[in-house]
Amino acid sequence: VTNGDDCVSVVPLNEFAEMCSMEPSSRDECRGGSLVVQNITCRGGHGISIGGVRHGTVSNVTFRNITATGGVGNTQGKYSTGGARLKSYPNSTGSVYDIIFEDIVFDGVYTPLQ
Repeated sequence: VTNGDDCVSVVPLNEFAEMCSMEPSSRDECRGGSLVVQNITCRGGHGISIGGVRHGTVSNVTFRNITATGGVGNTQGKYSTGGARLKSYPNSTGSVYDIIFEDIVFDGVYTPLQ
């Protein structure tokens, strides 16, 4: 995948809905995840991401057998971070849990973990 942004991004559904911004945010309508992402190569860009999580929940995600390469690229005018990222926002009510990173190779990425 070469796209200048997140190679993969797993986010909660409906996170802007009022029902998902109220605690607890574990409603089924506010969840994302329950998937396996595997056997891909991410070239440049921002890497593999969870979020941005404002409200809602992301859980039960496995990233497996992924290679992410970095370097200077067209990533919204920034250096290609290319790593694994967990993105959230101040004052959010969301949660992230049960995330597995397995057999991940970072080659020349600026920020392997963020």
